[in-house]
Amino acid sequence: MKKTRAVFAEFSVYNAQVNLFGVMTIVAEFLPGGGVVPFYRLEVIRLMRYHQGFGAFVLACELGYVIFTLYFLHREYKKFRLEGRDYFKSYWNWAEVMVISLSISAIVFYSYRMMITRKILSTFEKTHGNGYIKMQYVASVDEVFGFLMAFLMFIAILKFIKLVRFNKRMGILFSTLAMCAKDLKSFFVVFGVIYLAFCAVFLSGVWDYFARIFIFCHCC
Repeated sequence: MKKTRAVFAEFSVYNAQVNLFGVMTIVAEFLPGGGVVPFYRLEVIRLMRYHQGFGAFVLACELGYVIFTLYFLHREYKKFRLEGRDYFKSYWNWAEVMVISLSISAIVFYSYRMMITRKILSTFEKTHGNGYIKMQYVASVDEVFGFLMAFLMFIAILKFIKLVRFNKRMGILFSTLAMCAKDLKSFFVVFGVIYLAFCAVFLSGVWDYFARIFIFCHCC
């Protein structure tokens, strides 16, 4: 007990009625100078998506999304070959590149999450629910997938605003933003510094969590 650095308590539960997994991690870290630093994290995730009534519809929508992503990738590649370096002079082209990149990353993480889920279900079936199943890793993958989808939706909404520029009120809004663009640049510099400081404080806790999970997996 004197040489114990940390104690991890991990468990997972599944509610079949709402199709949700609950992943709980509790850590007690012992400091060299004495004292205990507690840490806990509860994550609720949905890993199985096709066994309900709309499973076939969800699968068809996902396949359609992959097809559209490949189509827009091919279209932007042809546009890049046609315009060359001038392609990157437009903000909306950069937005298109970001949307396609995030879409491909989200598809990769989604597929990887499905592979991990199948392995977990296979282990559960072979052991009849008595085997050790670690859900923390798949919960981390699902969290990264959620971050990618959040950034993707943000940029997609900006693109949607471009599509509604034909509306008179939206045209006035764009004209107003164009006229005060110079003042907005200095404002966004201050806003960006404060926002990045806030994100840095949040990410310090997130990276600390991932570091502890990595150390625990390495020790196991």
